[in-house]
Amino acid sequence: MQLSRVITGILSLCAVTTVYAVSPEYAAQADVIKQQNDADMMQRSNAFTRSAPSVGTSVGPSISFGPGPAPLAPNPTEDDVGDVDSFGKNVIFLGVKQTANVSLQADCSGVDPTDPGACIELPADLSQNTSVDETEVATFVLPKKSTNSLICFTVTMFSSWNWINTTGASEFASMTVNPRFQIENDTLNGLTDPNTGLPFNGQLFTNGPSGLSTFFQFRNLEAGDFEFNAPRLGRDCTAGLISQRVLRDVYGLTDKQARDFFKKEETRVIFGVRGNISSVDSANFSYGIRLYGDK
Repeated sequence: MQLSRVITGILSLCAVTTVYAVSPEYAAQADVIKQQNDADMMQRSNAFTRSAPSVGTSVGPSISFGPGPAPLAPNPTEDDVGDVDSFGKNVIFLGVKQTANVSLQADCSGVDPTDPGACIELPADLSQNTSVDETEVATFVLPKKSTNSLICFTVTMFSSWNWINTTGASEFASMTVNPRFQIENDTLNGLTDPNTGLPFNGQLFTNGPSGLSTFFQFRNLEAGDFEFNAPRLGRDCTAGLISQRVLRDVYGLTDKQARDFFKKEETRVIFGVRGNISSVDSANFSYGIRLYGDK
């Protein structure tokens, strides 16, 4: 009995790790014990199979328990789901960044020139309109094949400003600030934008040059009015920042060119800020951005 236990232990080690030599005097008995163990395991397996319900867990290569994966639905059409390229795909995250700060103030001379942000000086007459047009406050570089058919975004605006009326009369105040996405991809080289008739030159602006509408407010300030604002606003994409479908339907690319856009070329997403303000004596803007796609 003790010899049987020793040999059984040796055989167990052989099955789990590596092969150990069995001395000749034990070989015949070891083979008998192995056959007995195999028969016992088969008996146990058969007993479990007979007692198991028709739906459960698979216990052998020829025995299937459980419903298994659901059969795939027929390929949907655009009428069914809209964007068939991303249908059934998983979300994949492509990075997150915080942009450099864009500030507006009366005097920018004290700003550190090495500061990655931007400073815009306000006019002496604050009621006059001031334009904001910073083309690059953050850049994503996405390797080819980072995503299957689209690039999507989540954008959160962090802002603060002071509205003030120092004119002595009723005054109109405005605040319009939009993030702007510039997409660069070599697939666009040599192609013409059907919307403008101009060559892409390797880049396009999604949502147009004015940017993605996120915040605009207009109001009337009475003489001496002062108001501090610090909204935290977010916006997510629906159709995508850019997608195969948009490249085909909006920008005129062929099916192959739209696929190559994501699979064969690096994509640069350059984030900027654009807008107009008036009756503001100071302001600060920055954005948190997360990009994601499909796989």
